[in-house]
Amino acid sequence: MSAISDAVEMTLQELEQEITCGICREYYNDPKILPCLHYYCKECVLRLALRNGRDKPFSCPECRKLVTLPEEGENNFKTAFFVNRFKTKYFKQKKILSKVRVCDFCHGPDVLADSFCLQCDKFACRNCVHMHSVMKGIFDSHEVVCVDDVPKINSDKLNAVKLVPKKCPTHQGVLKIFCFECRKTVCTDCVVKGHRGHKLEFIDGIVQKKKMEIKEKLKPLEDVGDRLKCCLEEVLITQKNVRVQSQLATEKIETWYKAFHKMLETQKNGLLNDINARVKRKMDALEKQETDLSDAYGKVLHVVEYTERYMRHSSDEEFVNIYTGVRHQLKQVLEHSRKELEKEHQPMEDADVGVEVATEASFAKVLEKNRVFTLPISVEIDRTCTTADIHEEFLLPVEINQGDSPVYRKVEIDCQIKRFPDDITIQPKLRRLQHGIYLIAFTPEERGRYQFNISVNGLQIESPFEITVQRHSVAPHQLCKPILTWHGFTHPKSVAHNSVGDIIVAGTDDILKIWNSEGSLLKKMQLSVQDIAVDGEDSIIAVNYSSPCIKIVRSKKHSYRLEVVAVNPINGPGHIGVATYGDEVMVTECFNRGSIVVYNKHFKFVKHIQGQRRATFRHLRPDRYGNLYVTDEAKAVQVLSREGDLLRTIGKDSVGNGWLKDPWMLSVFNEFVYVADAVLGRTLLFTTEGEYEATFGCYGGVSVDKDGFVCIGNFHQDTLHFY
Repeated sequence: MSAISDAVEMTLQELEQEITCGICREYYNDPKILPCLHYYCKECVLRLALRNGRDKPFSCPECRKLVTLPEEGENNFKTAFFVNRFKTKYFKQKKILSKVRVCDFCHGPDVLADSFCLQCDKFACRNCVHMHSVMKGIFDSHEVVCVDDVPKINSDKLNAVKLVPKKCPTHQGVLKIFCFECRKTVCTDCVVKGHRGHKLEFIDGIVQKKKMEIKEKLKPLEDVGDRLKCCLEEVLITQKNVRVQSQLATEKIETWYKAFHKMLETQKNGLLNDINARVKRKMDALEKQETDLSDAYGKVLHVVEYTERYMRHSSDEEFVNIYTGVRHQLKQVLEHSRKELEKEHQPMEDADVGVEVATEASFAKVLEKNRVFTLPISVEIDRTCTTADIHEEFLLPVEINQGDSPVYRKVEIDCQIKRFPDDITIQPKLRRLQHGIYLIAFTPEERGRYQFNISVNGLQIESPFEITVQRHSVAPHQLCKPILTWHGFTHPKSVAHNSVGDIIVAGTDDILKIWNSEGSLLKKMQLSVQDIAVDGEDSIIAVNYSSPCIKIVRSKKHSYRLEVVAVNPINGPGHIGVATYGDEVMVTECFNRGSIVVYNKHFKFVKHIQGQRRATFRHLRPDRYGNLYVTDEAKAVQVLSREGDLLRTIGKDSVGNGWLKDPWMLSVFNEFVYVADAVLGRTLLFTTEGEYEATFGCYGGVSVDKDGFVCIGNFHQDTLHFY
C-alpha cells in the first residue's frame, strides 16, 4: 500500500482538492475531525448535526458512520491543523506560479516584484531588497533570489512551513508539557499554579514513543489492506471472467440454434433467460463482495493515509491531543477488515455460468421431439482402465449404437482431451475399427489428470471420462522447472499431504499451515515442529527435537483439534523425524544413534528398531511394503526392513550427481525416492533400488501426493514448488 505523497510533491490541483470541503465545496474553514477521521468545515459539521436535531446522531457523508455531536458542541471535535498548512502551501504555490508578481512589502498592486525572500516568504521589489541589505543584524541570514529562479529552487526548501509553537492563552508561555490527568498541554506557569502533583511529562519526550506505537499499529492494518486489495482484484477478475463466459455462452447458443431458428425461437429465449438468471445470481453475489471489499479497503486506505498525514504534518501538541482517537480508529478498522477477510469469497475460476448443462438438457428435449434431424444414439466406453503410464500409448474403445432403426445416418465423432492443472487441450488420434466401433489413442507426455470430452454429431452426449497419468519412466528434463509456485511461507522445512490432497506445511516460524489443493489457507496454528506425518485418519503427527511430547492434530471434516501426548524417549530430549505406516507411528530420536522407536496408534511403545550403521537418524518415510527409508548424518539414505535389517544404502557410494552430501527430508512414492540435500541445495531423485535418476528443484520439505505431483518447500526463498 503506497503512502500518501507529501504536500511538497503535490501538484497545484491536488493541493486544491486537499483543502476543499466535501460538503460546501469551498476552502476549509476551521476544519473539524469526526471520530471516523473524515473532516469538514466547522459550520458544515454543525449543519449536519442540526439537520435531525442536536441530540440525535448524524451520518458522515463519506462513510455513513453515525456521529453524535458532543455536549460541548462542535468545538469539541479536534481541529485538522495540517489542512490549514496545506492551505498555506497552496496559496504560496499559486502565488509563485502566477505570471504577475507584485511586492508583498509595499502592499501596492502596481509595484512589481523582481526578487523573492526565502526567509520572509514574500516577493520584494528592488527598493525592498535594498532595505534587506542595509538593515544589518536583522536580515543578515535572509536569502534573496531572483523571481525567475524561484521555480528552480528545491521544493522542500521553498514549501517548508515553519511550525510556530503554541502559547498558553493565560500565561503566554510555550505549551511544552503534557498533563496526563487533565489530558491537555500546559506551560511551566500552569504547572506551578494548577497542576502540582499531577503526572506530567515534556511533549518532546513522549512524541517519538507514541509515534513508534502508532507505526506498529499501522503495520497489521497495512497488511490487511494489501490482502483486501488482492481479494478485491480477484473478485473484479472473476466478474470479468463471468462476463466473458456469459458472452461465450450467448455466442454458442446463437450458433447452435441458427439452423433451427424458427422452431427453436421459444426454446432459445428460455435458455438465454436461464443463462441471464445464472449470471445475475453470480453477479449479485460478486457485486456484494465487491462493495464489501471496496468499503473495507477504502476505510483501511483512508485510515492509513490520514494517520501518515497526521503523523507527518501535525505538531507535537496536536499529535498528543488526537493520539487516542487515532489509536481507537486503527483498532476498530483492523477488526472490521479482518472480519471481512474471514468471509468466503468466490474463487477466480468460479466464473462458469452452467452453459453446457443448460444447453445439453434443452437440446436433448428437442432431439426427442424431432427425430427427423438425428437418430437416438447411445455411446459405450470401456471404463475398466482409469490410469495410464507416461510416454506410453493409451487406447480407449468407444462403441456407438444407433438402435434398431434401418435408416443409417452418418456419424461424426470428435474427442478433445484436457490436461489438468495447466488446462491444455490435446487432440488425440481417432481410429475406426468397424461400423460403430472407434478407438481413441493418445500418448501422454506429462503426468496429471486427463479429461476426455466426446461428442457425436456435434453434441456431447457422454459425461467427461477421466484418467490419471502416472510416471512410469522418468524423463529428468521434465523436472527442471516447477509447474506451479506458491508464496507466503517461512523456511518450509516439512511438508505432507493428506488423503484429500490438502497440503500441510511446517516452517521455522513455529506456525503449522494447512492449505487445500487450490491454494486456499484452511487452518493455521501455533506449533513448534521439526517434522510432520499424516496417518490413515488424516490426523497430523508432529514432533520436535526439543520436546519429548508427540503432538497430534486430529482431523474431522476439515476441523482440526490439537492434542499433546507425552512419550518417554529411550535417549535424548526429543525426536527428529516421524512417519506412519498402517496403525503404527515411527520416530527417530535425538542423540540415539541409528535408533527408531515404534508406537501403536494409541502411542504405546511397541518395539525398538536398531540400525546396523551407527549414525544418527534424521527423517524417515516408509514405502508401500513397509520398508523404512531413513536419512542419516553419514551422508546416505539407509533402507531398513521392518526388523531393522539393512537392505541397501542410497547416495553413499554414488559418484558425480548422485552423491549425497547432507541429506535431510525425503519422500517415497511408488518406485522413486526424493531426497532434499542441505549442502547441495537441491532435491535428488533415486529409484527405490538406489539408482540415481535426476537432480532438480530446491532444498526443503518434500512430499508427493496420490497423483504423483511433487511438492518441495524452498527453504531459502520461502516458497512451495510443484513438479
